[in-house]
Amino acid sequence: QEDYAFHLGGRTELQFNVGLETVDGVERFRHGVAFSLEPSQTLPSIDPLIPKIARFNEFVRTYPDELARFRMWHYANNARSGNYGVGEIPPELVKPHVFIFLGHLAPTSVPDYELVLNDFDTLLALYRFVEGVEEFPALTQNTRFKFSSGCSVKPSPTKASLPERTLDICLRHNIIQFALYEFL
Repeated sequence: QEDYAFHLGGRTELQFNVGLETVDGVERFRHGVAFSLEPSQTLPSIDPLIPKIARFNEFVRTYPDELARFRMWHYANNARSGNYGVGEIPPELVKPHVFIFLGHLAPTSVPDYELVLNDFDTLLALYRFVEGVEEFPALTQNTRFKFSSGCSVKPSPTKASLPERTLDICLRHNIIQFALYEFL
């Protein structure tokens, strides 16, 4: 069983993705960007991702050095490929039930937060191009995350009312956000 998370909206986008992955019997921490071509309720067909994969390939062709320090791998036919250098996604991988990853795989399950944030800064230009409408990929010199201290405390419990019943819901992301704020 793999444990992972991706940003909200990530099923229909190039997703920022973090997770634990078992490789050669060892649990490792991965971080980077991915295309999940797994059909689901929010993505019944992979068709919306095909033009995004074409834009990904255009960025990789235009800026090969920008992504050279990363690696790629994929899952297809229930098997993980080996790690390989960053390159265009070949047509034979653009099909349902394939997961394509670009990023780093750490030798430990404990994340190096500084590396993750720096890598996400670098990958933001790729994400903006893949998800944008620019005619030509452009790198922004200053894409570094700007941290502002402070935190607005938000409630974690809430209720949702449906005609048939009322549900109690725990907003875990509010609890996690506050815990991160407290830690920092």
